Amino acid sequence: MTARPGAGVLSGGEPVLRRARGDAGMSLVELLVAMGITSVLLVALGSVFVAELRGTTEVRAKTTTNAEVRLAADVIGRRLRVATPASQTTAAFLTTTPSEVRFTASVQDAAWVADPAQAAQDPPLTTVTYRYDAALDCLTETIAPASAAARTTCLLRGTSPGQTLFTYYADSTGTATTTDPVAVRSVGLSLSSTATGTGRAFTSAVTTLVTCPNTVPRA
Repeated sequence: MTARPGAGVLSGGEPVLRRARGDAGMSLVELLVAMGITSVLLVALGSVFVAELRGTTEVRAKTTTNAEVRLAADVIGRRLRVATPASQTTAAFLTTTPSEVRFTASVQDAAWVADPAQAAQDPPLTTVTYRYDAALDCLTETIAPASAAARTTCLLRGTSPGQTLFTYYADSTGTATTTDPVAVRSVGLSLSSTATGTGRAFTSAVTTLVTCPNTVPRA
């Protein structure tokens, strides 16, 4: 047998084929370089993914917190607008402090609305209280009907202790502040909530003025 050029020959006369220079595989150095480049690319892609995920979480936290604060302000505002004194000698507002407001109001519950005989009448006065509860770390709403047990719900979490939630005015324009419950004609709400757990803290705030047209003592 005749071996082609470039082939070796064993002692028994068998040809030995040699690998051409262009057929050589990757060296160890080349393999390490390729692995290093791949690792850098994977780390970069992972960083982009984590940043996108964190951004999405932060946007969701902001949106949720904004919605919760606005909902709480809307609920309190609707109650304050129907604040009504029980008699000519009784003020509608019973407690007026920066962190707590308590007043009587015409609150329509589900049972009252469902009864056709009562739906056409004004509901009985109910005592409504909004206050910051340090034990629950929450702005709570307490509805205390005259003929039923009081119920308390957490309205807004993340409110700072000592924050001024309510400011009282003797006019409907929010100009003249007052400390006299009988003189209250409007209430300024200043609600805020801080969302945590995303690596950063986000504070959402709502400030609004609620006019109370029915607070003049009635006969």
